[in-house]
Amino acid sequence: MKKFLILCLAFVSLGIQAQRRLALAECLALAEESNYGLQASKLDIEQARWLKNTAWNLDKTSLSLSQDPTSGGSPDNSLTLSQNLDFSTVYKVRKKTLQAEVGVAESRLNVARNDLRFKVATLYENMVYVQEQMRLLTLQDTVLKAYLHKATVRYKAGEARQLEQLTANRLLQNNLQEKQALQSTFWNLQQQLSALLGAPGEAVVPAEDSLQVLPLEVPLALNFEQSAEGQLLRSEAVVTERRVTEAKTDYLPSFNLGLRHQLVISGWNPYGIDRSKFDKGNFMGFEVGVSFPLFTKATRAKVRAAKLQSEMAILALRQAELNQQTAYSQALEQYRQAKQRLNYYSQVAMPEVQKMVRIAQVSYENADIGYIEYVNTLQERISTRLKQAEATHELNQSLLQLQRLAGQ
Repeated sequence: MKKFLILCLAFVSLGIQAQRRLALAECLALAEESNYGLQASKLDIEQARWLKNTAWNLDKTSLSLSQDPTSGGSPDNSLTLSQNLDFSTVYKVRKKTLQAEVGVAESRLNVARNDLRFKVATLYENMVYVQEQMRLLTLQDTVLKAYLHKATVRYKAGEARQLEQLTANRLLQNNLQEKQALQSTFWNLQQQLSALLGAPGEAVVPAEDSLQVLPLEVPLALNFEQSAEGQLLRSEAVVTERRVTEAKTDYLPSFNLGLRHQLVISGWNPYGIDRSKFDKGNFMGFEVGVSFPLFTKATRAKVRAAKLQSEMAILALRQAELNQQTAYSQALEQYRQAKQRLNYYSQVAMPEVQKMVRIAQVSYENADIGYIEYVNTLQERISTRLKQAEATHELNQSLLQLQRLAGQ
């Protein structure tokens, strides 16, 4: 009892903190706006777009000064400007690869958003389920307190043994322990949800007053290529294909362009060379060079390694598709089983229990049954409601899982 009072005080202090009653849609919108992981994924896209501008990354331009005191206005006394250039195809292929990297970053954002929505919705639905359990246990608490009072009065009056009183007290204490565990679970779920919403320390309370089946459509078939994970793996496979093409560009030649400008330092002529005949102009000429890859062993190895990486990406895509198809089939079967259970409790079990309670009420008022039998019937109704809530919870969880696998 002491531990329970301490926990109650803790929850009172939690109630003093800022609390917000939010619907599921509001939580999802707040998470997409404030979640740090999602913000990092958006920055990843921006980074990839900036890196796309590095496709035309030319080598540094070379500027050199040469002086030969034994000659006049020859190229040995000039200012030379030179630039190395790759074949134009190299830059085009590199740009396509970097563009594919942008697609990967965008797909990562979709996966992160899909996972975040699933986590938020799962935590939110768990909180609603725990609230429903606590509400039903509170009803049971009222029944058990009345039962304990009745058993105590009967025991003091000598109408019943002490065993009845002890049994009633044990049932009540067990119920309190279950409520205590649920309150702790609810607090933990609040902390996890607040972290995902980017608002640590803020207690979020579901706006729903009761547990209901989520209004989600069931995707009856999985199109892996359209799911977030499928799009990510496909975009990664495209990048590996681009890298194969990029590796092959090492077979292409590169060019070197150079311009020379006459520059004779007039104050430095230790040998007294007559340079007057070179004062008609300053342009000394140009040079054009081509570099051919004569040794291609390293390039062949790079191309082969890139092809293997591309094959690995395709295999990873196919394996992920098989895994997701299996997970989807399992989730769909769980959905069907949960729906069947919920239909049973909603259409068969609960109507029967309600009828039993009405009969027990009349029988107890007519003294046909004792108080213990009447309490057992009330407990049976609450127990059936708890099982109905559990079936609803399982149905909602399977719905959320199906939505996540389908990327919706």
